Amino acid sequence: MLKKPRAFEEFIAATYDKAGFKVTLTPRSNDGGKDVIAEKSGFGAIRILDQCKAFSQGHKVSANDVRAMAGTLMLNTNASKAVISTTSVFAPGVWTEWESYMPFRLELREGKDIFEWLSSVERPQC
Repeated sequence: MLKKPRAFEEFIAATYDKAGFKVTLTPRSNDGGKDVIAEKSGFGAIRILDQCKAFSQGHKVSANDVRAMAGTLMLNTNASKAVISTTSVFAPGVWTEWESYMPFRLELREGKDIFEWLSSVERPQC
């Protein structure tokens, strides 16, 4: 793990905020498997639960981590989607195991995907 995982959680929360979401950053412990809750109301309302994994290079997000997040999504019946954001990568097989859930119920964001997401949020909306 990186030395400052909370800073990564705050960064992800700030990016959702910049994208127009109402954001809740959960407590450091006893968060129920979610670090950030991002919501948009109105037509097409969405509630996203994001688990942030600030892992060092070489430490992969495991299939069990993704299964745990899927369980968190199922327990939070008012949530639309689960996201796992990581500074690292996902273990082999994770993408194929969860393929049928992506991108509508589950999104897996690796470091490179986070940069693309941030870039899309930074662009002016027309």
